[in-house]
Amino acid sequence: MSGNKFDRDNRILVEFHTSGGEQPVGFWDRAKLEEKSEEAIEKAMATIHNMAQRVITTVNDIKNRPSSVEVSFGIKFDGKVDVIIAKAGAEASIEVTIKWDSNA
Repeated sequence: MSGNKFDRDNRILVEFHTSGGEQPVGFWDRAKLEEKSEEAIEKAMATIHNMAQRVITTVNDIKNRPSSVEVSFGIKFDGKVDVIIAKAGAEASIEVTIKWDSNA
C-alpha cells in the first residue's frame, strides 16, 4: 500500500493467538516478533483495503444506492501470521469500522 506515510522505526508488536493444534513451546525473540508483527500488520491493512474495495463495488452495483454505508468487522491474528475476518468483540484483535457518506 504505497503512498502511506508512517514511521516504520516505531514498531507495532502483535500478540498472536493459536487456533488449536500445535502450540508454541517458547517465545520468539524480539527480532522475530517484530518481523512477524510487521508481516501480520501488512496483511491486516491489505485485508481492510480489499474489504473496503469490495464494499464500494457492491454498493455501486445497487440501483437505488443508500445515502450512507457503514461496515464493521473484526480482524484477528493467528499463530501462523494469517489474518482472519473475525466476529467483532472479544475474538477480534482489531475492530474496523469503515463509513462512506454520499456527500463526500
